[in-house]
Amino acid sequence: DLPFKAPHFVSRLLQEGKAGRIETTIDLGVQKTFEERIKSYISVKKKIGLKNAAALIVDTNTMEALAYLGSVDFYNNKISGQVDGVRARRSPGSALKPFAYALGIEQGNFHPQTMIKDAPAPFGTYTPDNFDRVFAGPLSATEALIYSRNIPALHVAQDLSNPSLHEFLLRAGIPMNEDPKHYGLSIVLGTAEVTMDELIELYSNLNNEGLKKPIRYEATDPISEGEKFLSSETAFLTLDMLSQNPTPEDTNDEKWRINPRSVAWKTGTSVGFRDAWAVGVFDHYAIAVWVGHFSGKGNPAFVGRHASGPLMFSLIEAFSKLRELDFPDPAPTAKMNIEEVEFCAISGHLPNEHCPHRKKGWFIPGVSPISTCQVHRQIEIDLVSGKQSCPKLEGKKEKKVFEYWTTDLLKLFKQAGIGRKLPPTLHASCEGENHGEVGPQILSPKKEIVYHLRSRGSDSKQIPLLAIADGNVKKLSWYINNELVGVSDVSDPLVWKAKTGRHTAKAIDEQGRMAEVSFDVQWID
Repeated sequence: DLPFKAPHFVSRLLQEGKAGRIETTIDLGVQKTFEERIKSYISVKKKIGLKNAAALIVDTNTMEALAYLGSVDFYNNKISGQVDGVRARRSPGSALKPFAYALGIEQGNFHPQTMIKDAPAPFGTYTPDNFDRVFAGPLSATEALIYSRNIPALHVAQDLSNPSLHEFLLRAGIPMNEDPKHYGLSIVLGTAEVTMDELIELYSNLNNEGLKKPIRYEATDPISEGEKFLSSETAFLTLDMLSQNPTPEDTNDEKWRINPRSVAWKTGTSVGFRDAWAVGVFDHYAIAVWVGHFSGKGNPAFVGRHASGPLMFSLIEAFSKLRELDFPDPAPTAKMNIEEVEFCAISGHLPNEHCPHRKKGWFIPGVSPISTCQVHRQIEIDLVSGKQSCPKLEGKKEKKVFEYWTTDLLKLFKQAGIGRKLPPTLHASCEGENHGEVGPQILSPKKEIVYHLRSRGSDSKQIPLLAIADGNVKKLSWYINNELVGVSDVSDPLVWKAKTGRHTAKAIDEQGRMAEVSFDVQWID
């Protein structure tokens, strides 16, 4: 008949060999409230197969664990209730994506408004898909993160170095195979297992200006000064991106709609619908929720946004009745090297004078790649033909602003069903003149690459010539070593029968703009 509060937590301390009187960090009021909320939630959701959940909440100022629930019912053997869901190693699904984006920002690869491609793409022999099996086309890094697009996350992870995401997680103390090839790029999608308390420490790091600190379970545990894992600027920008994640559609409390950016949060869904996660940061607290079966049995209802998201917000709402919370608008501290500027809302670059739609956003001076928008351009139109004019063409003209997307992005917009009005092509009398702006970009052959081609077989001796170009370009003229080898449609490769030696490939569009790369060809048997 002795009290047995927070049974998983108590069991954890006892298993660690603790003896005598132990003063813990657990707030029994919060613990009891969370237990009641989770039991009520599971009772309502039992009809769709939700039978178990775990949760942990930590004060990120002190790193004290305030409530610790390893399962919904410690005494229920049917759900293996005595298994501790806080310490169980599970696939986090997309819950690790924020740290790939954080590293990308830290390494100067992009900023939150940078456009990232969401389109079918092979990564070596790995050809992944999005969760919903559709592609959104170009979208901002912030949108790619909060809508949890897989392909952009893989592009982000692919570009990381010193550290890679694998190196970052190893340094964070997460037990993993030390060979990065064991996971490949899919680590960003959740192929490395983590525990709930490891996730909480990672997310608390964002709330502590990039300082990673261990969770404290006993009042006598020393308060750590933390280890610097991310810059304070990166931590702020990552939290700001996550704060734009919409609340779950089935969250009932109107508070979250009135102040929708009060919680910075992310979900995760493991392969096979075995784990549903929601992890959030609000005020000076971090919270994590897991829904699933300890047996690993999957259920299509185990989707982070729908299974764990509403429960997490319900727990935060209950917590807000126990402790006074502060939900300030995201803003960097005075010591941070962060500036807020206007971005072109369409391209994600600094706006030029012709950008019609603008929005404010943050970037890190000296780190974030910043350039001026070249999508919106003002050109002269020949009123008779409707074509783009040039100085030598006489007649009535009118200046108009058009969107100039590169041909690869136009293709992605089309695949995603997003219409874009094409700029007019150049008047025939103006072709061949160099009009500046954006020239072609050669995709194949690759710059300074040695191509090893088989000397036997007709197809094995061919190299595709392919480039992207400005939005109004239709044709490209290809030269190898200053000799014309053919003219191709901008979206189709021109196949070149390769020769051994050192070569220079040039692509020239109708407006005389040129790109060139040098490469080598060697035969192998």
